[in-house]
Amino acid sequence: MPFQLNDQHSQSRHRGEVTGSAIKVDGHDAYVAEASGKHIHKDTAILFLPDVIGIWKNSQLIADQYAANGYYTLLLD
Repeated sequence: MPFQLNDQHSQSRHRGEVTGSAIKVDGHDAYVAEASGKHIHKDTAILFLPDVIGIWKNSQLIADQYAANGYYTLLLD
């Protein structure tokens, strides 16, 4: 039986609209969230690796939250 998401798992736990951008990195799907906010950490970035489900809205919103706290964030599938 193939794996299927049920309604409980397909809905995002975080709310809002994503603010980052979908990109490709060496042929792989990725999502980038630019650092913003009062304190931008110029010497620090976050490499966010999702679970087996891959990039979905909840993980994008988490990356956006890291970015809102000043961290350039790359979500790489």
